[in-house]
Amino acid sequence: MKERQGNLTKIGMPRLLHLIYRKGDAMSSLDIVREPIKKRFIFKDGVCAAASSNILNEVLGRLLMQEGIITQKDYERSLEVVLKEKKKHGQVLIAMGLITPEQLDAFLTLQIKRRVFKIFGWNEGTYRYVRSTDTAPDLPPLALHPAALILEGISLGFYPASRLRADLKEYFDHPVFAAGDPGKYALDDFNLNLQEKRFLESIDGRKTLREVLDSSDLLRHRALSLALSFIITGVIKSTVEVVEEEFFEEETRGPEAAEAPLDKKLNAEILFMKARGALEKKDYAGAVKTLTDITDLNPMEGEYWAYLGWAVYLENTANLKKAERVIKDAIDLNNDLDIAWHFLGMLSLASGDTEMARSAFRTAVHKNPWMLGSVAELKRLELFDSTEAGADQEDRKAYIDAFGFAEDPFTPVPGHARAYLAGSRHDALESLVRAVKKRSGPVLLTGPAGAGKTTLALELLWRLSNEKVLPAVVLKPSDRELVLIKEINAELGVSSETDSIKEQLLALGMRVSQNKIQGGHTLLIIDRAHGLTDGCLKLVQYFSRLKTLQIVLLGEPSLGDRLKAADFRELDQKIATRVQLYSLSMDETKEYFLKRLTGVRSTRKASCSITDEALVLLFEESGGTPSEINSRGVRLLSEAARYGTCEVDNIIAMAAFGRKSIFEDESAADVFVEEAFERAEGPVAPEQVSPEEVAKAPEPPVEAPVETGPASTEAPVKTPSETPPPAHSEAQTGRAGARAPAALPHPVPEVKEVRKAGTSRLLLILLMIAAAGLVAAFFTRALRFGGESTPTTSVAPRPQKAVKEPPAQPTVSGSGPVETSAAIQGSVEGLPGAAANPEVRP
Repeated sequence: MKERQGNLTKIGMPRLLHLIYRKGDAMSSLDIVREPIKKRFIFKDGVCAAASSNILNEVLGRLLMQEGIITQKDYERSLEVVLKEKKKHGQVLIAMGLITPEQLDAFLTLQIKRRVFKIFGWNEGTYRYVRSTDTAPDLPPLALHPAALILEGISLGFYPASRLRADLKEYFDHPVFAAGDPGKYALDDFNLNLQEKRFLESIDGRKTLREVLDSSDLLRHRALSLALSFIITGVIKSTVEVVEEEFFEEETRGPEAAEAPLDKKLNAEILFMKARGALEKKDYAGAVKTLTDITDLNPMEGEYWAYLGWAVYLENTANLKKAERVIKDAIDLNNDLDIAWHFLGMLSLASGDTEMARSAFRTAVHKNPWMLGSVAELKRLELFDSTEAGADQEDRKAYIDAFGFAEDPFTPVPGHARAYLAGSRHDALESLVRAVKKRSGPVLLTGPAGAGKTTLALELLWRLSNEKVLPAVVLKPSDRELVLIKEINAELGVSSETDSIKEQLLALGMRVSQNKIQGGHTLLIIDRAHGLTDGCLKLVQYFSRLKTLQIVLLGEPSLGDRLKAADFRELDQKIATRVQLYSLSMDETKEYFLKRLTGVRSTRKASCSITDEALVLLFEESGGTPSEINSRGVRLLSEAARYGTCEVDNIIAMAAFGRKSIFEDESAADVFVEEAFERAEGPVAPEQVSPEEVAKAPEPPVEAPVETGPASTEAPVKTPSETPPPAHSEAQTGRAGARAPAALPHPVPEVKEVRKAGTSRLLLILLMIAAAGLVAAFFTRALRFGGESTPTTSVAPRPQKAVKEPPAQPTVSGSGPVETSAAIQGSVEGLPGAAANPEVRP
């Protein structure tokens, strides 16, 4: 019995659908093979009515899980019933009350569409068409007319754009006209709108196809898709003679032998769901055992082997080479297995082979654009490549070698396994995940440079890895509109060479619609959005009009202010979620530092630590910004390596930051740490203070030595020139709502000593003044102001003010002139806290 084999590359799936419909056999089947993938389509009266596939992810149960209709537990239970009662899976799901008959029909239609459209993009493979003498089975009536399928698949971009142009090339310069008799097709079969019907009416035989396309108001790609669909189905014809390949054989064949029992396959699938559950619970040993049993039941399923290899690695990372061999065997079984390529990329990263990792991740994304974990790792490698080797590379190598680290603890671009979300960043990530899943509107994430916005974006991709999300992540957006839209389209896998923004936008809209048809959602993440030009920001505003496109903008706080402008009011009003990041508190800084430090494997048995004194200095130097903590961490560890210890104390910290000792004794160090922690308490947010405000702030006076006669026992007070200059710090003020670094006064012990000595002399002067009432009044007020130290608040850092030398004070002896009330008032006003009570009355 003869069977006709054909090459799919020569004819393409759209023409196969047309020829089968025109043939109109009562029952027939079409087998399409591209090893190891095999698909079968059943046709009834020339219309596709059912489809099957050997790809596990395309079965009905997994499709329902992906769409959130049933849970993994529901899937397991329903498979057990199918195995026991020997019924079809759809019937079992209806009997269990998990879906309705209407839902089953809708999902079967969707399942067939996805399988058909997938083959539209194949550039290789074989087909075999067979007419059957079987009685037509009871198939559900599905609305899958070939005319609508052909037009929809081509128009949504499943048919490669390069192939679309190549197919039409020979028709462009020849007249085209409407066929008098379109055969079995009616105009309504294409589901055309009014404008598209007018496009068909304009094809009157007097214009070439190029002229018809140029004169059309339709978007270019839609017009090209309509033209090819009409040509394939014979609705329009040309003067070009096209010889169609005859691929049908007249012979028929009888019923095929029944397939082997599926009991083993069903058992393997049930066990596979349990193994995935064990992996989620981190029961790696249990997962390895179950997956080993599964590969015995169904040894030809590559997905089972891929998960087995990954579980072997997770159970014991020392088995990396063994795991790699198992995963490569899985790829040999099924080269299109996206998850196997992703696992191979993760193992390559673990072994330090970044080039192999990059290649594996790219292949995974090519096989499955929804593979968000691979996209996140590709973006991390992109960031890593763009990070120039700085002057601290030798320092990094020094402590990596000294402490036996497997990798750099303070790398600027940590991997997913070591990404630590400090402070409120975990809550911020949860907010982003909820917003994207709800699809409620654009999201705005702001924070200062180095606050961790990009890290949050990459972690967002990992958190969405079980969702059907098509991502476009632009880390360094262009400042030109055309280049920006091209970057976005390239991220989405759209190849469009046109330099027209309108055509590029069309390609974007088409890709978003195509993804929606496949059951996915499109996510656009733009980092450094605060640097977008007004034109690019208006382009983003236009993107927000696409309902199935979720936008996430990352930028510095100035971005929120820009969106308040009238030109961007539309975008600003659509933003449904706003998340702001602040600097870390002192405790959060310590936790972040230690998490990064202990998150990498080391040959040292002793764990690293940091003392409170060193933490205070790290906190002040970094300002609580994660990126700054990383760079300061490099300096601390390199200095610790020089000392031969992994315990970072104040000596190492001061040496690392180039500071001189500020502690005269241990009690001074205790005071320093205690006051620093007190200042770091309380929720505040950073706020800028102008230099003019700093200049207007009152300065604490330092009194000149006062002669008190022979009986005086006061020690001389240090003058400003004798006091070490204060260390640098930033302006500090605040508002409620977030944490920010506290001001750390330097040098703490000396300043307090100056204030106490000055207060004692002022009290002595007041006791010697005449007029008892005047003495009492001034004594009370001086005691009130002089006994206070500079008030502190737990706010963002303020520059430390230098202690200025005040004008010389008049000396007072036992018989000398009495100081005037105005002069005394001036001295009091200069004391800390005097600004609150500006008037001093005798």
